[in-house]
Amino acid sequence: MDPARSSTTVPDACRPSAAAALVAVALVWAALLAPRALGSPPEGPALFALVSALCVPLLAARPRARPGSPRCARRPRAGRRARATQTAAGRALAVRRESGVRSRARALLGAALAGFAGALLLAAVAALAGPTLGVAPPAWRAPGAWSLACQLGPGALLEELLYRERLVGALRPALGAAGAVAASSALFAAAHPAPWAAAAALAVGLALGAAYAATGSLARCVAAHAGVNAAAWLWTLA
Repeated sequence: MDPARSSTTVPDACRPSAAAALVAVALVWAALLAPRALGSPPEGPALFALVSALCVPLLAARPRARPGSPRCARRPRAGRRARATQTAAGRALAVRRESGVRSRARALLGAALAGFAGALLLAAVAALAGPTLGVAPPAWRAPGAWSLACQLGPGALLEELLYRERLVGALRPALGAAGAVAASSALFAAAHPAPWAAAAALAVGLALGAAYAATGSLARCVAAHAGVNAAAWLWTLA
């Protein structure tokens, strides 16, 4: 079993519909962009609270088990006596589970470091290519503490829930893996209206979409996305 695969993975039989995925994206766009259009974009604690609140219904409304889909059903809980019994087989299972937790932690750390390194490389390439192409990169401003916390936590989770779990999972049956990743990445880039931000978001979306399509692990994508955001923040300090 893939060590990065976690309980957040959506099995094939539990994929959301494409319509539901697009509605979720549209609702989140409206919630985040409407205040900006009115001239009062949320910042700091307000942004953190808004993005965290948007994560709650998305997590609560994750795809449920469909009839005849045992892979989506919850496993029955063991009885009290079975849980209390500590046999040699049970101890061996506990050791294996502990090893699995360590393996997943290493996989998530590796994903975060890969996202961090990849984002720094992308920023360096953009900085070098910009003058050659006659396009000056924007002067990014370092986010405040609350905005940074949002980008590293609920912001990364929200975008991965929307664009990878929902969209890639919903569009893959109709468009194939490559088409689903391309379409979800285009929508991800469209949410970043500035040209440089849109180009960077498209590249990041393609990488994270390919990772999700290959592994099915939402947790790994969230960790990599947080690494990307951490690298972007560090770049603003340079």
